[in-house]
Amino acid sequence: MKSFLSNNFYNKFLLTLCFIVFLFQSEDCLGETILLEKVDLLHSGLSEINNKSVNKNNFLFILGIINKTYDAEKMGRMIISQKWKSLPSNDQKEFIDVFEKFIATNYLKRFSKIKKVNFRIQSITKIKEKFRLVNVLMTVNDDDKIEFGYLFHLKDNEWFIFDV
Repeated sequence: MKSFLSNNFYNKFLLTLCFIVFLFQSEDCLGETILLEKVDLLHSGLSEINNKSVNKNNFLFILGIINKTYDAEKMGRMIISQKWKSLPSNDQKEFIDVFEKFIATNYLKRFSKIKKVNFRIQSITKIKEKFRLVNVLMTVNDDDKIEFGYLFHLKDNEWFIFDV
């Protein structure tokens, strides 16, 4: 039996609580609310893959979520490193497109094989003004627990994942 504060309900509860606190305290909470919305968007998509409501035929659905939650350009710059600047812009764009498709394909393959998955946000840590670390606990098939973090950065007044 699922606990009362699990998965989407728990995340929505945190969002609502954070928004209420924001009204009375600080603007940092609004940033955290937006972060939680991004994480919830990604986790909802992954849960849909897991629930088999999204499949290979819905590749564009997952790709859209990747485009909204990940900064593939920043990730590409980090992967290619010093050579990134010397790449022609069309090669940079092609790399970003292929990398986003790789992430989407990888999620489709991995999460469609899992019987049951649950996500719980454990904490949000402020790292300087434009960086946040969102720590997550993922439970797979009720017994395997995996802790990981999403590293976000602020780009054009919007939060994006650039490292997991």
